[in-house]
Amino acid sequence: MPLLTGLIFSALLLASLSNILRNFSRHGVIEEKEMTQGKKTLSNVVPVLVAALVCDVAVADPGTGKKNLIGIFDRINVGGKFPTKHSMSLYMKVTDAEGYYETEVRYVQVSSGKVLAQAKGELQSTDRLASADLYIQFPPLLIPEAGRYEFQVWANSIFLGATFIDAIPRPEPKGV
Repeated sequence: MPLLTGLIFSALLLASLSNILRNFSRHGVIEEKEMTQGKKTLSNVVPVLVAALVCDVAVADPGTGKKNLIGIFDRINVGGKFPTKHSMSLYMKVTDAEGYYETEVRYVQVSSGKVLAQAKGELQSTDRLASADLYIQFPPLLIPEAGRYEFQVWANSIFLGATFIDAIPRPEPKGV
């Protein structure tokens, strides 16, 4: 079982300038002293992103700690007009991590390369053989037009991998 001292993600929506702070910890609430310590030495070990999935909701079962992913998807059918907003969660599984990491998830419009939102946080792990399950519940994210959008995962400014969603217009019903 990995020994995580804490994981903090802060989701900053650049388009709407709204802030959300999420606290995650394998062992419950993160103590204040962990969040206020001075600058830590970044790990030289590059972790491996085993999985990244977009879903409607990601929650941990309070009894078992198992992660439940509800409504996994990679395509959004948009009814009506663009731009639109859609709530979603991102689940990530990371392994081979040892030490302290500054983490970042970027929500990027692929066609323009524009970062539409980002989440920053910290990860501390002492066991390279263990894996960590992480998830972020984003507020409604902007989908300005049809196309592909990526969730890019970074640790200590190193790109670990990405997953995507495709936004497509819902076809109009025929013959009514």
